[in-house]
Amino acid sequence: MNIFPIVELSRTEEDIVKAHLSDPTVVKYLHLLAMKTGSNIVLAAPKPGESAEEHLRAVAGAQGQLAAINTLLEISKPAEQQPSE
Repeated sequence: MNIFPIVELSRTEEDIVKAHLSDPTVVKYLHLLAMKTGSNIVLAAPKPGESAEEHLRAVAGAQGQLAAINTLLEISKPAEQQPSE
């Protein structure tokens, strides 16, 4: 049993996703989210009563969010600007 079903997109569907993610307003919004999330990571200080483990877990969660945002921004780039695999 797969927790995450295997889903594949057609080339047309991939183009639609890329077109939406390439919209300048969406790119601007993703940059804003990245800036806010990155600032939270840099300025993160343990909250009163928060253990070191809880704090590290929260920072790791924010790093995961930043990685996801970065992935979306990479998809939004034109093909010639994307890193080659």
